Amino acid sequence: MYQLLKEGYMNWQKYWFKYGTPWIFVIILGYIILSSVMTYSNVTSLLINFAFLFMLVVAYILKNDNIKDLLLYCALILFMSHMVVQSISIVYISRYIYLIPVLYIIVSQKRYTGIISSLVLSTYVYTFFLKPNNSNIPDQLLHGLAIGAFINSLLVTLVSKMIHSLVDKTKHYKMLSYELKQLNDSLQYKSTHDSLTGLPKRDIILKKIKDCITHYKEDPDFDFAVLFVDLDQFKHINDTLGHHIGDQALKEQVDKITQLMENKGTVSRFGGDEFIILLDQYDDKEAVFELIDHILVNIKVPVKIAGHYIANTASIGICFADQDYNTPEEYLQYSDLAMYQAKMQGKDRYVVFSNEYKKRNNRYVKLERDLHYALEREQLELYYQPIYNLQTDEVTGFEALIRWNHPDYGLIKPTEFIPITEETGLIIPIGKWIMEEACSKLLILQEELNNNTLTISINVSPIQLLNPSIYDQIVDVIDQTGIRPELISLEITESVVIDEFKHSEALLERIKRLGMKIYVDDFGTGYSSLGYLYQLPLDLIKIDQSFVMMCNEDIKKKKMLKTILNLANEFKMEVIGEGVEKIEEFIELKTLGCKQIQGYYISKPKPINELKQMLAELKLKNEKRTKAV
Repeated sequence: MYQLLKEGYMNWQKYWFKYGTPWIFVIILGYIILSSVMTYSNVTSLLINFAFLFMLVVAYILKNDNIKDLLLYCALILFMSHMVVQSISIVYISRYIYLIPVLYIIVSQKRYTGIISSLVLSTYVYTFFLKPNNSNIPDQLLHGLAIGAFINSLLVTLVSKMIHSLVDKTKHYKMLSYELKQLNDSLQYKSTHDSLTGLPKRDIILKKIKDCITHYKEDPDFDFAVLFVDLDQFKHINDTLGHHIGDQALKEQVDKITQLMENKGTVSRFGGDEFIILLDQYDDKEAVFELIDHILVNIKVPVKIAGHYIANTASIGICFADQDYNTPEEYLQYSDLAMYQAKMQGKDRYVVFSNEYKKRNNRYVKLERDLHYALEREQLELYYQPIYNLQTDEVTGFEALIRWNHPDYGLIKPTEFIPITEETGLIIPIGKWIMEEACSKLLILQEELNNNTLTISINVSPIQLLNPSIYDQIVDVIDQTGIRPELISLEITESVVIDEFKHSEALLERIKRLGMKIYVDDFGTGYSSLGYLYQLPLDLIKIDQSFVMMCNEDIKKKKMLKTILNLANEFKMEVIGEGVEKIEEFIELKTLGCKQIQGYYISKPKPINELKQMLAELKLKNEKRTKAV
């Protein structure tokens, strides 16, 4: 009854055979034993009767159906034959006519009750035809007994089939009810949990946050925090390695996070590579910061999937409980804003929400929305900064730098909007446009300045370089513009070279075979720079501004510059000194043997329509400097 009330169905067979059958079996056996002891007067009869009982018990215990049937058949034949041979009274025989089929049903626990009819009928027929001469049973009674046995067998078979038919239906409905319950449970789980990670979905976490808000309003001593976690640049894993690899990488990161939680709260998948963590079991804010530090460190540990070592970083926004916040949506919004601030500050970090971020977010959201239309509305523009040769005192090329002429905010620098293009994937179409525009404008400059040796340097982001279409894009640009490949240089960062060395090596070799040059930008910052110099097909390294600034006064910087220049010379690479802003730095680099420089001292980046005037001013500036030196 408990199972019926709790689960909606009752497995009556289970309880019948577990509780009912043994008792009925014991009652019938006890009845037979008692009757046999009272009826039989000799030891042989008792032994035969107990042998029959032993066979029944063994048959009841056995699991093998064939052996069970054999024992039952032998037991029934033995029992009925012995009763007839011993000329037991017809009353005693008739007493067991109805017990034997019942015993068979109980012992065999099977539905094939047609066997019962055969056994019972064959037993009585056998008894009738093999009746001993000294039997005192009248023939009329045996005829009646055989007919009664036949009718009894038919009745038992018919009733048994009806019972088993009912059992089948009951079992069918029970199984149907069970399967429906299982299906309902499965559908309910899938509706509330993410199919990939098994984490609760958004509705679950929103309800938990709502409960925490209610608790916090009633008890201000109760604390909780909402964390918004975003895996940095996870999209390019799907784009470059495939979604099956990305899914595995995502599950690995989820496992890392959940293992660190240890019942401190709830982790939920918000969508894509974004997760919400609700912390409601912590002592103080320092404990929250310590946990987040552990999460950031563990996420950075590379995992090997299908032969690829994949490492991620994460940006995390935190929103602590506040009496001014009343809904779960507010906590999600504010932790999301803090997460974006973490991205803007360089990623791989956490930021605690403050009201100041609301104002910043309005600008960020507008930039993200408007960036989708910036290209087609021709709001993007390239500026060009000269690369100056210290030996020939002339401009030998330009670096193309993108700017965004926003209708409301004016000129926006790439440091603000390029991270947005990388997060949204817009860097791919925008990057191709940069290559097309830069190459086309270079050809125009060459014609106007009557100088076909001018070169163009184009920055390529890590996401572009890891995109499978990058090589085809480069080939398309060369074909469409007709530019000579040796005039194009691609600038890459050290980070992409280190993180994806094998991929970078193969791709750069293909690009080099086209005739293009490969530059490494910001050399010496943040990574071990020496290991790949002799392995990759690099043509030039650009010394970071941090080494150039005040190099004429800082002895350590001067020594570092000498070391880099000597190293590049050993590897037969060219060098450009970046960020030259003062004449003293200009002179120092020239003295050290640096052949090319770039920086505000030569010229700020200029749009294409200002380049001619810039070059004329530069020529005049060089003449004055030459006289001064």
